[in-house]
Formats: sequence, structure tokens, C-alpha cells
Amino acid sequence: MIVINIEDFSIEIKNSVIKNVGGPQKSASVKFFDVEDIEIRRFGKDQIKLCFEDEEKNRVEIAISGEEGDKIGQKIKSLL
Repeated sequence: MIVINIEDFSIEIKNSVIKNVGGPQKSASVKFFDVEDIEIRRFGKDQIKLCFEDEEKNRVEIAISGEEGDKIGQKIKSLL
């Protein structure tokens, strides 16, 4: 299950074109539950991509630096 909360975000759809018409003060949060598949791979020269997918085939992809990947790995190990 994926929950997306977007605040202060407005778009205009005209002739199949999406245009941002909101102000610059946008924010969003995403919560992703019941992950069934995880993929980790290189992304570009210096990044790692984390890919998460649930049973409904919703997918979240996050690109992070290798250094951040090391920090995440250490935090996970400390929880186990």
C-alpha cells in the first residue's frame, strides 16, 4: 500500500499537457507499506538506487550516494 500526501500543489491539465500552476512552497511525504520485493543496484557513477515494490506493483525508487548507503546498512545492522 502506498500513501502520498502532497500539500500546496496545483496543476492545470489542458490539451493533454500538465502544467504546474502552484507556488514554490510545495511539500510531499510518501509512506510505503507491505513491501514484497527489494532491488538494490548501481545508479550512475556514484549513486545506489533502492527499489521497493508492493503486492499491487506500486513502486518507489530512491537514489542515494554510496556514503548514505553505508550509513543505512550500518543502521539496519544495529537494529538486528
